[in-house]
Amino acid sequence: MLSYGTAATDTSIKADAYVWYARALPALRAVLARGKPPVMDGAVCAAVMLMHFETWAKSSDKAWVPHVKGVCTMLEAAGPHSCRVGFLHNVFCHIRLQACVEAMSENILHPFASPEWMTTPFELVPKTFFDELVDLLFLVQKFLARADQLMRNGVNDCTMDKALHSWIHGAMSLQHAWLQRYMSTIQISERRLPVMPQSTTSLSTCPEHLDITYTTVSAAALISLYHTVNLLLLRLLQPQQEYIVRIQRHTEAILSANDFVLSAPGPSAEFGPVMMLLQLKVASLWGAPSAERIAAESALQRHRMRYGGLMSVFDTEGGYFADLAAWVLSNATASSCAT
Repeated sequence: MLSYGTAATDTSIKADAYVWYARALPALRAVLARGKPPVMDGAVCAAVMLMHFETWAKSSDKAWVPHVKGVCTMLEAAGPHSCRVGFLHNVFCHIRLQACVEAMSENILHPFASPEWMTTPFELVPKTFFDELVDLLFLVQKFLARADQLMRNGVNDCTMDKALHSWIHGAMSLQHAWLQRYMSTIQISERRLPVMPQSTTSLSTCPEHLDITYTTVSAAALISLYHTVNLLLLRLLQPQQEYIVRIQRHTEAILSANDFVLSAPGPSAEFGPVMMLLQLKVASLWGAPSAERIAAESALQRHRMRYGGLMSVFDTEGGYFADLAAWVLSNATASSCAT
């Protein structure tokens, strides 16, 4: 109701949405307060709907977070085997990206990143290309958590950790395979050019210079998630000088996708930008050069008034492994100066 009322600029519908939210919230809170919550389709559905309400409502800071955690708590109580088919499987697939975003805001590794949760729910229903992309985000979250631990343990350069280095190269092979397998599925126009025009975006991990022009908002958001994965993986590799051009291109690609989403006509003008928040946050912390990081942060600033309780998740001080990002960037700068 709130999203429709917002799009239709109908204040009465928006007011009704707040009334229903006020009724649903204490009821759901009572269910979750019983210790180990019962897995009921109604309770799970209610938590999902409240989560989406907070995407648009200008309510209290981080009001979106408890609903995401509530859904995840109920799914974890049900167990991965219960999420293989039916309603719980659909909710699980729907909530995974939000769970990843919320965990990154707290610099933690989400339970859904475990091998069991990344395999068992898909034993009966194969993964979609989006599911596989979220898998890559969870893998990156694992690498960030490992690197963050190394940094806090006083390791001089976490990028030299052999296990981490091996994981990253394995993930890069997976993400390249993802791109090759699903490029034709995603709605984009594809062409090869010697020079990258402003209207296109470079997928610089490909053997050749591949340029694409987005045709839909969802395609722009999806491919920008791919660039986000690449950006984070490359930032954790050593030496940084070998990858800085690719890091810059992935940062530019995220900003280009955001520009496309903002300029898209129709309903996307209202609903599309929310799909770019994670990518912009990562670019603002991990991107290159500094001017592009500033541009990504400026883009986030423009979204702050629009997305209420959701936007505050991206304002978390120190979230998204910000300390690690600053440390990695500092080491990269020092290494560049030394050479």
